[in-house]
Amino acid sequence: MTLSDLLTRGRAATRAWWFLPLLVLLAALWLAWRLNAGREAESTARRLAEEQLARSHDLLVVEQGKRRDVEADAKRLAAGNADLAAELARARKVVPGARVVGAASSSTGALPAGGAPRPNWPCSPATPCEVVHLECAGAQGPAKPSGPVPPAPLEVVHPACLLAAGDEGEIRVDQVVLDGTGGARLVVGAASAYRVTPEPRARLFGGPFRAALSEASAEAPVAQPGWGAGIFVGLSRDGWAAGPALAAPPFRLFGVQVEAVAGAGLGSNGIWAGSGTALVRW
Repeated sequence: MTLSDLLTRGRAATRAWWFLPLLVLLAALWLAWRLNAGREAESTARRLAEEQLARSHDLLVVEQGKRRDVEADAKRLAAGNADLAAELARARKVVPGARVVGAASSSTGALPAGGAPRPNWPCSPATPCEVVHLECAGAQGPAKPSGPVPPAPLEVVHPACLLAAGDEGEIRVDQVVLDGTGGARLVVGAASAYRVTPEPRARLFGGPFRAALSEASAEAPVAQPGWGAGIFVGLSRDGWAAGPALAAPPFRLFGVQVEAVAGAGLGSNGIWAGSGTALVRW
């Protein structure tokens, strides 16, 4: 095939009835792509600026990632928290097919404890000290009067205080958000309290969340569109045609959203017409 033959076929194609609609369609697709790209870039810039502002004020920002990354974060949290792992397994047993849509690990950091000061223990008959009733977690028994410890036998035992003034404690919370196949949203998690100082670091208490003692609320998700119906109207130099139109629910194909609409009808002079339209969103 020579260059002259290609040019001849090209000129014939430009005179075909489908050339102008194809050209308009390509122009519309290019314009939609440019508008969506600009809108996405602007939205990303606003989100990044907002996240940076929140982090500068020491606020917890939710990282947005792919589903596999969120599931990996949930597995990492469960691997280091037996209470969370047990609750996650229980939730998936109760609601089969639930998928992870969010994971978070929060901490207060080391905070000073209040209350009575920690006395200088242990005492001994050689170095008597005063018995002080401490109002702290773990203290047992009634208050005892102050006074020197008798030389023998040494019966005074210091209460096992968990935290006293000058100590530092921390609270950590790990949680995972699940979406059920029917649309239910579940939150499972566990909280633990730790003594940071004096060392060694020790877990004081903790456990999983309980629905009877907890509550959660969120805005309802936007419902995905289903089947739609409308009216098809077609016009041409031969007349007009009208009839029903049907739109299929949007679906994902090769990473983009596809919407399809079809219509058919009868009209003037007994003509009939049909149409099919496909829209692509990204």
